[in-house]
Amino acid sequence: MFLGGTGGGINDVDWGSGLRGDYSVYARNFGDLGSDNYADNDIQNLLFTANHFYGNWQLMTTVMTAQGNDDLKDNTSTTGSYALRSDNTAKNGYYAMLALHDKQQFYGLAPGVSESALQYGVGLGAEARQPGSDGDLTENAASLRFASYGILPLGKNWQLAPSVIAQHSEDRYRDGDRYDWATFNLRVSQGISAHFALLYEASWQYMDLNPNGRSYRYNDNVYQYQAVRGDFYKLTFAPTFKVGDVLDIKARPEIRFFATWMNWDKALDRYAINDDFGSKGFTAGGTWNFGVQTEIWF
Repeated sequence: MFLGGTGGGINDVDWGSGLRGDYSVYARNFGDLGSDNYADNDIQNLLFTANHFYGNWQLMTTVMTAQGNDDLKDNTSTTGSYALRSDNTAKNGYYAMLALHDKQQFYGLAPGVSESALQYGVGLGAEARQPGSDGDLTENAASLRFASYGILPLGKNWQLAPSVIAQHSEDRYRDGDRYDWATFNLRVSQGISAHFALLYEASWQYMDLNPNGRSYRYNDNVYQYQAVRGDFYKLTFAPTFKVGDVLDIKARPEIRFFATWMNWDKALDRYAINDDFGSKGFTAGGTWNFGVQTEIWF
């Protein structure tokens, strides 16, 4: 989950008995770069977030409002995509997350780390990965998402990191639509030196998508997204350099070279003619990707 925007707040408010809270008010644009559908492109969504912590537990609640989002000058997507908006887009939203963070145990089975979260959102809050980032959601949109990952050290130089994410959403972009998916990922890290590791990763995802008439514009024509169902899977090998602890999954800066083989069910190629799946040179049957990635955060 990613929270991003411009604003301010108060951290570490001590309520006593081990309960503390963080509170913030911030504003953000829709999508990655904002929407040119707004006459004033400075603030598109205003959010208030309250985070409470008690022991290993976390409860986060967020309310948001985007006045005028239901009355834009046209029905072009606010997120920069080709999709066309419905006539009942949301102008408010609510989002909640209950999480359990265990920095000492791998699901109570062995020393390690495990974190799990249950997320629920409605309206503009139905985007669980980046709450408040999608202005195309309908006023009836609802989503339920479960995510969990763990880190299990295996000796001095090996580490196992499984993760699972599953989400159900309905009335998301059109009343009556439904998007269900689940993904499982397994990463194995082999430390070679203090700042160099080899990463081996396997991923599988199942998707059952029913857009129920959602449409998009492409080459001056309007098309409908197709209902599809199928699997996606990939294997990755990535030699990785880190400045920090090479086996710390969150340590940055990091640069990695990767080779990935991926494949998916042919049915997924039908979702949209301008989607990555099914595009020229990127159809079901297996494909290789090679590249370099660099990440830094602070």
